[in-house]
Amino acid sequence: MTDTPSTWDGIVVNFDNLEGYAWYNTIITVNSNPYRLLHGYMVAGLREMDATITEFGGKLTATSSTSATIGTGSQALTVETGKGFAAGQIITAYQTSDSTNYMVGTVDSYNSDTGALTFTVASGDTGGSGTIAAWTVAITGKKGDTGTDGTMAGPESSTDNAVARFDGTGGSTVQNSPVLIDDSGNVAGVVALTMSGTLTAGEALFQEGSEWKVANTSSPSGVSGTQAAIAMKDASEVWIVANGDVTQPISAPTSGYKASMTLILEQDATGGRAFTITDGSTEGTWIGTEPSWGSLTGNTKTWVSAIYRSDGSLYLSQIS
Repeated sequence: MTDTPSTWDGIVVNFDNLEGYAWYNTIITVNSNPYRLLHGYMVAGLREMDATITEFGGKLTATSSTSATIGTGSQALTVETGKGFAAGQIITAYQTSDSTNYMVGTVDSYNSDTGALTFTVASGDTGGSGTIAAWTVAITGKKGDTGTDGTMAGPESSTDNAVARFDGTGGSTVQNSPVLIDDSGNVAGVVALTMSGTLTAGEALFQEGSEWKVANTSSPSGVSGTQAAIAMKDASEVWIVANGDVTQPISAPTSGYKASMTLILEQDATGGRAFTITDGSTEGTWIGTEPSWGSLTGNTKTWVSAIYRSDGSLYLSQIS
């Protein structure tokens, strides 16, 4: 048996040395560890193969400090020499500190001696923007085909936070909306609200059966400060739980005057909360004595009748 010696991981490998019992009796050192000869050859071979793979992989990535602007068309970077780039390969050049800024292109040429790399970027094969001077370049796959467009259509622009609405009955077109919902869940732009059943809210006007109420009936958290105006709705009730002084405007009926409603004004556990009922600017006229809000204890309820008379004036009267 004759073998041409090779060197793996610094170990001269000659399989002629395996004859007889030498493969077992001979001890060699690989990576500072002792092995019997055959075992040592195997370990050295695996380490040599791993080093070769690592070296090959390193040839498929590079870095560049060339200043270049993200865009389409011909691009040029200077990378390290001795890399494995070749014409026709697909590469991605991305900002080392932010991979969302990138260009994907086809290699036109690479000079292994100088590191000069040129490539062409097609339309749609970029991400981000800017002029960058710290690039990482790597072999990548070819971009897949563009998927089929969905059937949903809409306007070319929209209002931030606007609620999208269906346009027509086809189910595939949406349109802008004046109703806005911000990131905190606040809703604006609602002109009128028609409900059936119960809308439960923590600190908002809602309807339960035939009654309009403010605060949550199961666990009233209460309101304070100036509230949104309540439209006068004849023979309706509004329940307001206060956790601070409350100013509650009541708008006149939409058609003429002569309408009334009942206000249930409740103090929270602290009590002594003052209620001011206005027509939007002026406090209503009390018929009789206005309740002494400051003397009321916690959870006290006061029933007040609010009346718009034919002269357009708002009158208030304590019922109980």
